[in-house]
Amino acid sequence: MEQTIPVLTPGATYRLSCWMRTDNQSMSLGVKNHGAVQSSTGKTGTGNTWTKHTHTFTMGAAATSATVY
Repeated sequence: MEQTIPVLTPGATYRLSCWMRTDNQSMSLGVKNHGAVQSSTGKTGTGNTWTKHTHTFTMGAAATSATVY
C-alpha cells in the first residue's frame, strides 16, 4: 500500500508511525519520491500481535511531497 503526502516542507524531518499485524512476517515502513534516497525500516513480528513501526526521514531541499509505503 502506498500514499502520497502533499504539502510537506523542503528540508524538514518527519517521523512516520503505524501499527502492523505481522503474523510472524517481515514488514517495512518507508518513504520514496521525497527528493532524497528512498529509505525504509523493517521489523519482524512475533505471533499474531500488533507491532509499532516508526521511520524518520528528511525531505530533499526542493521536495514538497513524499510517497509513504
